Amino acid sequence: MTKKKTRGSINRRGPLSHDDKAYILEHFTERSVEQIAKQLMRGNASIKKYIAQMQHSQPGGIASKDIDVAYDLTSREFWPSIQRQFTQEELKLFRADWAKTIKQFGGDVTHTEEKQIVQSCSLTIMMYRCMEEIHKSSIQLSRFEKLYNQELDREDRDKDLLMQIDNQLASVRAASTSLTNQYDKLLGDQDKMNKSLKSTRDQRIDKLQQDKTTFFDWLRQLADPENLIVESKEIEIRRVAAWRAYLMTGAQLHRYEDGHLDQPILNAETVELVPAEADAERRAIEIAGPNYNKDLKGEEDVNDE
Repeated sequence: MTKKKTRGSINRRGPLSHDDKAYILEHFTERSVEQIAKQLMRGNASIKKYIAQMQHSQPGGIASKDIDVAYDLTSREFWPSIQRQFTQEELKLFRADWAKTIKQFGGDVTHTEEKQIVQSCSLTIMMYRCMEEIHKSSIQLSRFEKLYNQELDREDRDKDLLMQIDNQLASVRAASTSLTNQYDKLLGDQDKMNKSLKSTRDQRIDKLQQDKTTFFDWLRQLADPENLIVESKEIEIRRVAAWRAYLMTGAQLHRYEDGHLDQPILNAETVELVPAEADAERRAIEIAGPNYNKDLKGEEDVNDE
């Protein structure tokens, strides 16, 4: 009697079925590749490959780089906590916001910036939640106002009912005002977060303008006597250092660690010997042996002085 294989005990082989593809299309935004692969009893590689193909083929779909970044989010240590905080629809929004923000920064973000992006995505979802509640309050307010006016127009109006409706109207108005204040606070926090991440349009334009330094801007800076002195000292230090390097290595043959003699080529000025002359000098130096090393050491000492 053979033992029946349980679901998940072995991965299925072969091409993805229609049901597999439909499941991936429905859940790839809120579940990780590993979770989908485990559910479908497939390998991770086949799931990743199909998702990449699907996104490239769909017009208006997320770019492949966004897909990679979005799935990279699931590997972060804070992803399980995020899953417990938001609904599946909100997780789709969170992943899309995360991917596009990371893409805006070219993927070059530090760990601290990642945490700031997480906070920014969370604030965005909370703002959407708040707006939804404001919309619901607006609908309730309109309904209660309609009921109040209808009851008020009746000749045999019920004063107790009018009082109840009026109390409910006051409660809904207070809730709506509280939600509006909460939204304004979240909007301010989001604005501060964007400025902290330097992701606002004004900050990006300022950076572009700072990068547009022309040759004439440099000339104007050199017209300042203080800047001219600093740059002159820097140029002279580099010139002296280059000359000392030339005297020590470029103006003579150098014996390398393997015993081979050759002339280091630092620039065009150090290429002075033609191959025949260089070979002749190498043979003469090899014949001289230790005497050359002694003379060479003396020349280096002179150069150092």
